[in-house]
Amino acid sequence: SPSMATPILAILSSVILLIACGLGADTLSNTLLKSSCSGNSIPGSGDRFQTNLNTLLSSLEAQAPISNFNTTTAGDGADRSYGLYMCQGDLSSDDCRSCVQAAAAGVLQSCPSNRQGIVWDDYCHLRFSDFDFFGVMDARGYYRKNEYATIPNPSLPLDVLSRLVEDAPSSQPLKFAANASVTAGVYALAQCTDDLSRGDCRNCLQTILQKIKDCCSDAEGYRYLSRSCWVRYESTPFLWNVNSTFTSIVVPRCPNDTFPAGSRSTWEANLKVLLSSLATSGPRSGGFNTSVAGEGSTRLYGLALCRPDVANSTDACRTCLTNASSSMTLMCPGKTYGVIWYEKCEIRYSNQRFFGVVDRVGRTFCNPRETSQAYDAASLDLMSRLTEAAPNQPLLYAAGSEAISDSAKSYGLVQCTRDLSSDECRRCLTDGMANVSSACKQRRGWRYLSGSCNLRYEDFAFFDDSKLLTVPSSLGEYR
Repeated sequence: SPSMATPILAILSSVILLIACGLGADTLSNTLLKSSCSGNSIPGSGDRFQTNLNTLLSSLEAQAPISNFNTTTAGDGADRSYGLYMCQGDLSSDDCRSCVQAAAAGVLQSCPSNRQGIVWDDYCHLRFSDFDFFGVMDARGYYRKNEYATIPNPSLPLDVLSRLVEDAPSSQPLKFAANASVTAGVYALAQCTDDLSRGDCRNCLQTILQKIKDCCSDAEGYRYLSRSCWVRYESTPFLWNVNSTFTSIVVPRCPNDTFPAGSRSTWEANLKVLLSSLATSGPRSGGFNTSVAGEGSTRLYGLALCRPDVANSTDACRTCLTNASSSMTLMCPGKTYGVIWYEKCEIRYSNQRFFGVVDRVGRTFCNPRETSQAYDAASLDLMSRLTEAAPNQPLLYAAGSEAISDSAKSYGLVQCTRDLSSDECRRCLTDGMANVSSACKQRRGWRYLSGSCNLRYEDFAFFDDSKLLTVPSSLGEYR
């Protein structure tokens, strides 16, 4: 029988463990970007080191399906070889293995008689040496940038990267953080080799981010690849977003209406007060709150909502809402209305009172990868049952999973803002189900986002069900 999760009447309260929908292609491009070689073989010992190196590379290839990062050694004494690989943090095990295999072949071709070498592929790098470099931060590397196009607002991707640089060092199981902003066109990542300490990871990322600022900040796409860490920004999708990723999605929606020029400063001051209030009060009130700021014709209305599995964590909810508030002012400058969805939260404001009214303008995102009819039918059945269950729950959400086979499972979560009545919540979720069932047939994941509700289905556990409280229900075993 299916397992589901619903809230109970209590203050629910809960990494960047998420996925940006509908981004990424099905065939990995194992493109060799650059290599660096040093340390010629010692006369008379080249064969011994080469034998150890071949063993090392075979071992790294064997480890790639298990983890997106690993280290190993081969041999003893002066001819001992040390090596590691790092795959982009959201690659699947198969894609990581494919990239590492290509990198291993590439490093032998690029550095055939060297005792130190590294190759950077598009989605991984592989490094070897005759000395122990594990845990030693090395920010030496190179940059690539789009030479043909610039962007009008360089601060936007740099702001996103700066946050990722702060998030990645403490992320687990990999020191990887990524962002996919669909509307703003900002796709970015920051990642360190996992042998580094948090402090060294942060130092590495800050060092190469500064190099990006010096060389490339106005380019429409750039990356810096060092031996110990990477940063990357593109205006088009490059993230793969599969199992166990730490990618966050950022989707804003802003109208064309702007604050009147004569009173814009008053509006902006009120918006600043409103967003600060929502970021502060939301985490203290079970992950949801409404607020108003200003008086008369310059009054603004707003709400904040955190995903149910982070609502128990004041810090996680506050961090998400704070980041969303900052992005709102960047992505919807001077607008009379705005809503922004982060992976784990949502913030919405307007100069018109909207509390209790369903926002029927939704956004649908479909994963490009396909699944079977049977898997699709079972997943839609799960989401339909969650859609029926959520409006009857005190906190207007339901989450759960469904075993499709011995090796496959689908996961779903639906949630309404708590200013809605049960009937209005049901109406919003039903609209969402109608949209995704039509637009995302046989897709391995999708989501629907409106200002009043959201629905998400994936083939991996994107929420932490240990943070969802348990109540008995006739609909199944709730957690």
